Amino acid sequence: MNKGRIFTFLILLLLFLAPSIWGGGRKEDTMPQAQMLVQEKKYSEAINILADIVKNQPERLDEVEKLMSQIRSARAQYNNNYSELIQILKKEALTDSDVTEAYNLITEMEKLDAAPDKAITGSFEKARRTIVFRYNDTRFREIMDQALVLIDRGQYWDAVSLYLQAIGLHGEIFREDYPEEVITEVNAVIAEVNNDFKKIIAGKDDFIIKRDNSYLISDKDYYEGISDEYAPLLSLISDMAVIRDKAVKEAGYFDSKKNEIIREGEYDIPFLSTISRTITGRASSEREEGLLYAVDSIWRSAVDQNLAILDEKRSEYYEKGLENFDSGSYFSAAEEFRKSSGVSGVRKELLSFWGYSVSPDMLSSLSKRDKNKIAKYVPEYIQAEKQGKAAFDYAVLSEVMSEADRIDKTYKSVESSDVLMGYREEIVRNRSVIDINRDVWNEIFNSSKSMSGGSLDLDKTVNLSSDMNTLFTKYSDYLSSLEIDLIKGRFELVYNPLKVKLENEAVLIDEAAALVDGIEETVGEGENTYSGIVKYPAVARPALLSSRDNLEQYESDYDVLNTLVSGEGNTMKDSPGIQETLELISSDKTIISDLNNKIGMYLIESDELLTQAEIYRTQGYKRLEEARVRLRQNRFTEARERLQEARESFRISLGFSEDPELRSFSDREILALSDDIIRLQTALVIETVRKNLNKARDLYVRERFGDAESLLINSQSMWKTVNTTENAEVQYWLNLVQTALSVRSGRVIAETDPLYSEMSQVINLARNDYIKARSLASEGKKEQAIGFLKSAEEKLIYVSIPFPMNQEASILSLEIQRIKDPDNFDQLFREKYNLAKERISINPTESYILLKDLAEINPNYPGIQKAIYDTEIKLGMRTPPPDPAKIREAENLYNKAYAIVSSNVKSSYPTALEYLNQAFVLNPDNSNVTYLKDRVQTEMGGSTTVVLSSYAQEQYRLAEQEFINGNYYASLAIVNKLLQDKRNRNYSPLLELKRRIDSRI
Repeated sequence: MNKGRIFTFLILLLLFLAPSIWGGGRKEDTMPQAQMLVQEKKYSEAINILADIVKNQPERLDEVEKLMSQIRSARAQYNNNYSELIQILKKEALTDSDVTEAYNLITEMEKLDAAPDKAITGSFEKARRTIVFRYNDTRFREIMDQALVLIDRGQYWDAVSLYLQAIGLHGEIFREDYPEEVITEVNAVIAEVNNDFKKIIAGKDDFIIKRDNSYLISDKDYYEGISDEYAPLLSLISDMAVIRDKAVKEAGYFDSKKNEIIREGEYDIPFLSTISRTITGRASSEREEGLLYAVDSIWRSAVDQNLAILDEKRSEYYEKGLENFDSGSYFSAAEEFRKSSGVSGVRKELLSFWGYSVSPDMLSSLSKRDKNKIAKYVPEYIQAEKQGKAAFDYAVLSEVMSEADRIDKTYKSVESSDVLMGYREEIVRNRSVIDINRDVWNEIFNSSKSMSGGSLDLDKTVNLSSDMNTLFTKYSDYLSSLEIDLIKGRFELVYNPLKVKLENEAVLIDEAAALVDGIEETVGEGENTYSGIVKYPAVARPALLSSRDNLEQYESDYDVLNTLVSGEGNTMKDSPGIQETLELISSDKTIISDLNNKIGMYLIESDELLTQAEIYRTQGYKRLEEARVRLRQNRFTEARERLQEARESFRISLGFSEDPELRSFSDREILALSDDIIRLQTALVIETVRKNLNKARDLYVRERFGDAESLLINSQSMWKTVNTTENAEVQYWLNLVQTALSVRSGRVIAETDPLYSEMSQVINLARNDYIKARSLASEGKKEQAIGFLKSAEEKLIYVSIPFPMNQEASILSLEIQRIKDPDNFDQLFREKYNLAKERISINPTESYILLKDLAEINPNYPGIQKAIYDTEIKLGMRTPPPDPAKIREAENLYNKAYAIVSSNVKSSYPTALEYLNQAFVLNPDNSNVTYLKDRVQTEMGGSTTVVLSSYAQEQYRLAEQEFINGNYYASLAIVNKLLQDKRNRNYSPLLELKRRIDSRI
């Protein structure tokens, strides 16, 4: 062999060696040992042996190189994994994904080299342990969460298998940290846990068969011995319970072992804690989990399914029993209730298996979860037991009611006293049975209520016992009542007809009293109907007197009956019905006394109502006549007032006592007189308003706008006394006047203004300064003139602050400018004039004021008067020049209206009036239009209503009261109903009330 090649190989081989152990002399063949070490991935030991072989047996270099090639390949992969691991560990914060990747690298490195160099592994040992812990902890949480999902899906056995995968997590660190004897002991217990739960998994098919068969058993009709058929399934559940109890102890072992061997400074041994939590579930979990819960879910789901089926059967029998019981089929009811009781017994047996889900040491140290389980199944167990008793007791009650029903249906036709008393003895015996059951249920109610609370919820049992107690109380009372009815049977032969007479009389008295108190009636036709309370004391009075005579006879009859019952009572004084019978007589006599008192009270009230009605009726006649007199005197306001007082008096009278004749008379006369007032007053109003309009136009032309406004406002108010709408013509001129007033506002300081005296004095002083300046300027003393002008301007500034639009100040200011700068004043004047013209369309008020001021300085300036005229049209102070097209259209409308008036068709007058209103808008200066309009309105009469009909007035008062009480929607409903009547729409107070309501809603 080439010596250089050997030397080179030795140098490379030494790179893998830890401190070498060089032996001398010839030894046995160590190549098989090296080959074994390479297979076991103990490369460092293998390299030492191979180095020795090359040294002592150079001819075997090829064999050595072959093994070294394997070692180099493994070490290269190891180093790559190591580099990747270092890169991951350099990260500041590791994610779950990083931890998994790091764990896989570590695992692969351990597979690549079973005994790596400590110099390498020691550098990241702490990080390795952290990675291993985090990986196992994450895996544990994943298993626990995934297993819980499987349980929720009903995959219980899969959940058990998945939980078993968690047993062993954290084992590598545990095996590194603890001695072999501890590991061996723990592994033995782990093997027991795995074997036990694998038995449960292996028994899956057998369990499912027996479970499904139990469902068929539960679904069968109830029969004696049905509970024995659940034995195969219950045996399997019992076997699971044994494994479960063993697993609880094993979980306790792991917790105890952890506390025994844990080292100082450590707070947990994850390997042992994980096994314990896998069995019992994590303490932090809000739900049950772990192997115990998975196994519990296997059998509990089967038991719960059977319980559900059985409960449905129990409920079905129970409901059938109730249905038969309620329908009076008591024999069939008893049979169904017994079946329900039997099924409840089976359910109670199955519910007892819920106790298997509680740890065996529950009586000594009850865990929170065990408490929750007990709190769930114990109330259900008790409820099942009490449901069985309830069904059984219902069956007994059904038999009792069967006998009672037979008696109840026949006793009324029995006239024999002995037979009735025999019935009574039978009822007494059965009532004793019922009372015993009632007392038992009362005790159950009290005990359940005292036990219920906190985690133990016995509300269902409390409610059931309460219902059963109520049930037996009800039927105990029923039997007591039946017993009394038997006693009173003979008595009622006399009593009942008399009682009926008394009841009928009471009804008649109530009806008469209602006539006095008032009954609700609806009057009118179609949409014009009104509802209200109406009193009829005149009708009620004779009916009350007749009932008083009848009651006197009934009282005598009751005295005879009382003597009869009292005589029988001497021989049957222990009978509970006799005293009540006597109380009935006494009660009826009390009723007679009360009815007599009621009659007396209502007779007094009816007399008072009739007296009040007469007073107001007389007053109504008087006010009606006074209204007629005032109308003949053209004293319209007083006529209206008297008419309204007459309406109110008649309304009050009818409120005390309804009188159809008076109501008809008052409505007819009052409404007719109302029409006369409106008709005559309308003619006078139209004539007066026309005169006022003419006068207001004259005042407007003379620019006495304030006087014109007052006259027009008074005219509009006068107009609205006979019309519900405003006069368009009056409003037209009022708009012109008020526009003119608004433009003049602030131009003149009113004498009533608090600053009037002071400002007037300042303006006069300024004017005096101006006059002096003008005189000095004419004398050529310009500098002295300028001084007075500045003094005048300062005074005008004092005025312009509170009154910037004052006309005197503005004009005087222009006069001052003309003296101060006569050469440029014409230019200034022209600029102001042009500015005013340009802004007419933008701000006509401002332009109008400036033009008026300029016109005072130079009224003949070219175009200024035309500009003022145009601005007044723009402001609405002046009507525009006549438009020929509008004049023609107005004339056409006038002719249409004139044709209608000439035809004298009164029903078409509203159309004619509409034509004339349109014509006036088009040509306000057409006197023919206004003349014809006055004529039409005079003949049409006014559009207001002075008073309402009697019923409508009542409704209006009611709506007004509802509004005062804040019931706006109720008030609005009444108002809208009244407005459906065309006549009511012209009643100003009603329209005003609607406006007030609308403002509140």
